[in-house]
Amino acid sequence: MEGILEEFEKNLHGRGAGESFDFVIASALAYGDYDSDKLAEIPIQAFQAPDGSIDEEMIQVGNELPMVDSEGNRLLGVVDEVTDTYVRMDFNHPLAGSDLHFRGIILNVREASAEEISHGHVHGPGGHHH
Repeated sequence: MEGILEEFEKNLHGRGAGESFDFVIASALAYGDYDSDKLAEIPIQAFQAPDGSIDEEMIQVGNELPMVDSEGNRLLGVVDEVTDTYVRMDFNHPLAGSDLHFRGIILNVREASAEEISHGHVHGPGGHHH
């Protein structure tokens, strides 16, 4: 299923309604280990508006910013540090380096609808909402 961690799906596969689960997915099998190579120092000029100003509220530490790399790929980065000359962005997934612990109970199990299968994801109550 698109959008669901493969290890999460493996841990739930074959379980039925009423069954409980409690499992951990190691970071390497979830969103990967934290990678310091995914930190980038971007020149402060890249954040300047056409008039030369810089939106200081936008480039505050902790803010998530949509970015585009030199090949046109869209990325989401978090401002990690701001200096007079650069903004350091962290392009790791927010959960990189974290082991994930899941605990719960299966409430219901059903077959996917034809529409869900064709779209590659589950639809919530009332159907399609995107």
